[in-house]
Amino acid sequence: MIDLVIRKAKEEDCKILSIIKQKVWLTTYRGIYDDSDLDNYDYLYHENKFKSKLDELYVLENDNKLIGYFSFGIPRHKYLDYTHCINSLYILKEYQGNGIGRKVFEYINKYCLDNKIEKYFVNCNKYNDKALGFYLKMGGIITNLDDTSDSKAAHQFYIEYKRS
Repeated sequence: MIDLVIRKAKEEDCKILSIIKQKVWLTTYRGIYDDSDLDNYDYLYHENKFKSKLDELYVLENDNKLIGYFSFGIPRHKYLDYTHCINSLYILKEYQGNGIGRKVFEYINKYCLDNKIEKYFVNCNKYNDKALGFYLKMGGIITNLDDTSDSKAAHQFYIEYKRS
């Protein structure tokens, strides 16, 4: 059974988060991202990126072990008039399907209610069928598709959430 703890990330978490990101990329994005991006993953680069985004970074813990993370805050890429975005949501494969993602959405929705945030969005890679199904199951509505790039990695659905 998963005893999930959601908390703000600390600087000392960032090395493990970099490892988690690489593991999720390998199990999710082979065939979507360039193999060289997956095979030449730069742990230190991603660790430092995490450190620069601590204000919007949250870790997912089970039994004092980091099993995933999400980032919620100012969109990294502007989309319409949205002020908030799930910039990332990564859960190790062996923990997926246990209600963790649903708990993340409950956490985000409560945060939005408490902070009077009426809407937010998430980008999802067009070819990541599992994530897309999950985001739609959580009540999201696809409102845009950007697939103009030559790179499959850049083909993104925009999925919006609004408080009712």
